Amino acid sequence: MSKKEASPSDEPRGLDGSASFTVDPKSLIWYVAFTAVAVEVTLVLLDFLVNYARPEGHGSIRRLFNITREDALPSWVGTTQTFLIALTLCVIWIVVRRRCTSVWSRRGWGALTVFFFYMAVDDGAKVHERIGSTLGDVFEDSSLVEVFPSYGWQLFVMPLFAVAGLLLLLFLWRELTDRRGRVLLLAALTCLTLAVGLDFIEGLDEEHSWNLHAQLDRGLGWDETTEEWFGKSGFEAVVHFSKSVEEFLEMLANTLLWVAFLRHLTGMCAEIRLRLGPP
Repeated sequence: MSKKEASPSDEPRGLDGSASFTVDPKSLIWYVAFTAVAVEVTLVLLDFLVNYARPEGHGSIRRLFNITREDALPSWVGTTQTFLIALTLCVIWIVVRRRCTSVWSRRGWGALTVFFFYMAVDDGAKVHERIGSTLGDVFEDSSLVEVFPSYGWQLFVMPLFAVAGLLLLLFLWRELTDRRGRVLLLAALTCLTLAVGLDFIEGLDEEHSWNLHAQLDRGLGWDETTEEWFGKSGFEAVVHFSKSVEEFLEMLANTLLWVAFLRHLTGMCAEIRLRLGPP
């Protein structure tokens, strides 16, 4: 008698019909870090090669890879990355709730999760820029608004982000007890600070004494070169590349934080297993 042919229902599976997948923590962290940095560097190169170094190219394709645009591929990557960080924090919060007796730790990780979910929405919809610009229009006759030299949203929203960053530093410095985790945290906040500084300079008038972009353009004296290569003035080229660096720093900061959170999660769990099936 011939053997019975195997059917899909005969394949090995859990007794309750579930399926589980086990992830090696060290490999996960390495792949996340390598993939994220590789994607970020690639986006910067594509912005230069496709969008800026080929001014005669098709406008829609150039806009797709323009790292400074809100509707471009790099913007989607940044938003997705922030959302994945929020999901990672959500898992940490669930583990902490089950294992940790400290109320402040549970509340802290919960607040951090909510904050990054908000930042994912903010990255996609540019909430803080639009709210800040609206407040700037409402209070445009205010002496403080008239004196502030850069973008209006920074005047109203940046103090809130500064407080959030300080609280994040204090909380995570207490929770991330290992040296590498703290180094990643400090490196991420340094990248964010530099990005904010570049954004502040970007919002200055070209004639402003603090505008380092204009000073760099005058120092390089490369208007003829940029006109020939990019079809742009030297100042426009400096501003674009500064924006490119700013966006890269923001994505790199997210990567560093993500790695720090993954290291903390894997330190809490000896094994990470995804189980699909009935509870």
